[in-house]
Amino acid sequence: MSVKSNKKILDASKLSLILNRLASQIFENHLNFSDVVLIGIQPRGKILSQKIYNLLNEKFKIGRAHVWTPVTRSSRMPSSAWKKK
Repeated sequence: MSVKSNKKILDASKLSLILNRLASQIFENHLNFSDVVLIGIQPRGKILSQKIYNLLNEKFKIGRAHVWTPVTRSSRMPSSAWKKK
């Protein structure tokens, strides 16, 4: 069941403020980016993770390559596949 709505949740300036604060918080919590991975689940998560990475790189020069793996809802393994046989 899907509900289509044209309601705007955030305007561009509020979204920008939130993303900048999120990038700052990630940087403050993880000064060493050797073990940090940004994962974006498609379709919109990929775009969001790329925007956060770009902000981190612009503001803090983290210098790490942004590598993402396409993860979709359909590519999730069923819980039965995790059980040992």
